[in-house]
Amino acid sequence: MPTIPVSPSCCDEVAPGTLSVEQARQHIRALITPVADTLTLELTGALDHVLAEAVTSPLDVPPHRNSAMDGYAVRAADLPQQDT
Repeated sequence: MPTIPVSPSCCDEVAPGTLSVEQARQHIRALITPVADTLTLELTGALDHVLAEAVTSPLDVPPHRNSAMDGYAVRAADLPQQDT
């Protein structure tokens, strides 16, 4: 009688062949190197470079709250209790 292959199920706790979190971290660490040097460049010459420090706008862009772009999260416990 032929053997029926077993496929992973959404009920399985862990899919076969997946890495543990620690294995994934080790793999990522093996592939990256920290940035040691910094340069000052014009914006047009900065393609394929990373920022050495955060850049923050002094004003809101766009100048209004925009949940379609920024998103919002709320907890039910933070909302006023009302009958619906």
